[in-house]
Amino acid sequence: MEKTEIILEQVAQEPVVRQDVPFYTEKVAKRIHGKDILKFVLLCAMGICWGKAEMIHILRPMRIAYISLFFGEGILFWGALISVGLGCVADVPLRAGAALFAACAIQLTLGRFVDREEMMKKALLGAFAMALSSVFYAISKGGLTFYFAIAAVESVLVVGISLLAQRGVIFLWEKRRVPIPSREETLGLVFLLGGAIAGLSAIEVPYLRQGILPCFLAYFLATC
Repeated sequence: MEKTEIILEQVAQEPVVRQDVPFYTEKVAKRIHGKDILKFVLLCAMGICWGKAEMIHILRPMRIAYISLFFGEGILFWGALISVGLGCVADVPLRAGAALFAACAIQLTLGRFVDREEMMKKALLGAFAMALSSVFYAISKGGLTFYFAIAAVESVLVVGISLLAQRGVIFLWEKRRVPIPSREETLGLVFLLGGAIAGLSAIEVPYLRQGILPCFLAYFLATC
């Protein structure tokens, strides 16, 4: 009788990654290498500009809205927090400090559990941080109803701005074979660039306002 010996070999196969869709990861690595450094520097530069941006000289939801884009993103969040702080801390130190502290506390408690695609959670956490800092500022100013109304308006604006801009950050950071933005990503990029231009216009540098900024604005309008 012939004995037939059957050997079963188990071959470990690497997971197949589609090249026609973005490469999504739940969390960002603790260190940034290679080409990602340039992206990181670009996002930090935008953060400085967003930190300077304001609306009608009263509302300042842009700084928290930008930070909320990076809840749960590790080093990206801390880069955004520091860059926004550099842009806004000189304007209204008490209000800016309260906003940065609130965003930092939320990241360390609730924000670190948020995944990249959970956009509504990021926007709501940003609104919560905005509400906390604005209420603290309102109390420090004597608890006037006007400041509480400003807090409510800024919180609503943070949700809207965050939802509109998040796709732009995903497009800038994610790795993909063909870098062609979708309609939502294009809208997000427009908001990111628009916020950066708004921040640049608030910088008190004459040559910047008269020379460089009009060129950026013309390019922005042409691409839109």
